[in-house]
Amino acid sequence: MLKIGLTGGIGSGKTTVTEIFSNLGITVIDADQIAHQLTRPGSDCFNQIKNLLGEEFINVDGEFDRKKIAQTIFASPSKKLALETILHPRIKQRMMQQVEKFKSDDYIILSIPLLFESNFADLVDRIVVIDADDEIRIKRTQQRDSRSEDEIRDILSH
Repeated sequence: MLKIGLTGGIGSGKTTVTEIFSNLGITVIDADQIAHQLTRPGSDCFNQIKNLLGEEFINVDGEFDRKKIAQTIFASPSKKLALETILHPRIKQRMMQQVEKFKSDDYIILSIPLLFESNFADLVDRIVVIDADDEIRIKRTQQRDSRSEDEIRDILSH
């Protein structure tokens, strides 16, 4: 089985590309989806992150305010590292379990936004980087996340 890592920055078009592969019947394992599953209210990760950041990062619906978390971790390298220490090993383990489940496929796509930063490159045989002009990335992210241009530029600079 050929494991293809798909990566790229915020707003680069990763979701569009993974949807194309998925629509063609190709297995896609998405690190962001796994992270969302791992951080559901009541989960071990949820409780650890709540202890790390505090109650003020939980919305009225009982879920994390992901936008507020992003702002905080980009401003605090130590909190970013602590959050990654909680999530990355679990995400990697879950991805490896899913790869094993689909080992009879000719190839699969592993969508991992932080492929290099999280040291997940050892999970894949080939890497495809999705890239787009910063102005396009800013526009896409604004449409998707309702973030200001300054917030997005700050994310792009990290």
